[in-house]
Amino acid sequence: MKGHKKYSTCSFEDLLQDDFFIESIKRPTRTSNAFWMEFLEIYPEQSNTYHAARLFLEDVIRPQRISGMWDNIQMKIEEAIIYKHKQEKFERSLTFLIKQKYNEERLINLKNRNNFPQFYTV
Repeated sequence: MKGHKKYSTCSFEDLLQDDFFIESIKRPTRTSNAFWMEFLEIYPEQSNTYHAARLFLEDVIRPQRISGMWDNIQMKIEEAIIYKHKQEKFERSLTFLIKQKYNEERLINLKNRNNFPQFYTV
């Protein structure tokens, strides 16, 4: 991999201002992980600087991730509540329709069976 030399004299502050470094910590990939492992093999004297910047950045990112996770959990709970409310409303509507249909069929059956005494018929 190329580009290691660029970081050979980087300071803690330089790393924290470098887009590739920040992205490598925030959203690591196989390529970025391999790059930094190789970098540390080539420039072991930069190990303390790299790890300090990495730990600092992870401490900054962690609360954001946790906050994002809680936001996601809260959104999922709200979606579940809305879904449950819609499901309950649907079940009530379905129950009402079934009862209505049952009562209509019962009334039709009563009329068809001529269960009424003769003197009630017109």
